[in-house]
Amino acid sequence: MARQARLNFPGVIHHVIQRGNNREYILENERARNYLLSLFRQAVAEDGAEIFAYVVMNNHYHLAMRSCEKPLSQVMHRINTTFSLAYNSHLSRTGHVFQGRFKAIPILDERYLMAVIRYIHQNPVAARLCERAEDYRWSSEGHYRQMRDDFVDFRLPLAWFSDDQETARQRYDEYMLAADDEIDWEDFVCIDDEEVTMKREEIANDGQSSARMAPTLKSPDRSDRQIGRKRKAKSSAAPEKLGEREQTAQAAMSLDEILLSTGAAPRERNAILAGSRKRRLLPYKIEFARAAYSQGYNREQIARHLNLSPTAVYHYLK
Repeated sequence: MARQARLNFPGVIHHVIQRGNNREYILENERARNYLLSLFRQAVAEDGAEIFAYVVMNNHYHLAMRSCEKPLSQVMHRINTTFSLAYNSHLSRTGHVFQGRFKAIPILDERYLMAVIRYIHQNPVAARLCERAEDYRWSSEGHYRQMRDDFVDFRLPLAWFSDDQETARQRYDEYMLAADDEIDWEDFVCIDDEEVTMKREEIANDGQSSARMAPTLKSPDRSDRQIGRKRKAKSSAAPEKLGEREQTAQAAMSLDEILLSTGAAPRERNAILAGSRKRRLLPYKIEFARAAYSQGYNREQIARHLNLSPTAVYHYLK
């Protein structure tokens, strides 16, 4: 069976993963890493790509990247082919440098993007190459902490924390402290998954652009600064009765204040807002949901704040 062609979602951010052939340490020396970074920079300058995060490990690399002017496959082909030719030439060798095609996971909302950025920046820590993400030279972590201009667009992700850059950076630091939370990769839509295949057929049937399937991420509503609040609630949720809590009542407390009143520590609050599903956080979520509902917020608003479905909130309120 022929290999299925890659889908092209113009304007969509992807988590890109590329490994060395046979997991060889093709990127363990400084010269190779610097050259790969120069290719990332070239992709931004010449191909119109946007890079929001990267990390270069010994035998693989990660990118959070959006291709706009050219298809993602074309941008990645240029990066990998150019690197491979230079690598083989330098070592006077032939053969594959990278292991098969790169993996690309579409990132469909800002909660996922921030989870991916955290995952990318924590990769060296998980591999025990350093104790803290900021100690690793070969990632975009420094761009965020130092707000260093180069080829990494750190401003768009930071804008979801605050309009003020310094406040945004501080909140980013707090968010990174919650990095022990396990990312639920089942929430991510892989390119060849059944859902995407169904979308492929749907798009082919109605003749619409594939861009309709995965909306472009935009800067958030400034009234919703915590990551993940803009996540759309699932349509399968039990609906509110017609007219029920259609408008939020004049609540005495904001949702942030209600969450604070649950007694959850800052680290736990960050984890809750980031969408963590750890069991130890459940009592805080239930208390928050019930308090917010009593204050006049509807299930959909509560769900958005907690990165949950309205159905989950419905069960919390029982």
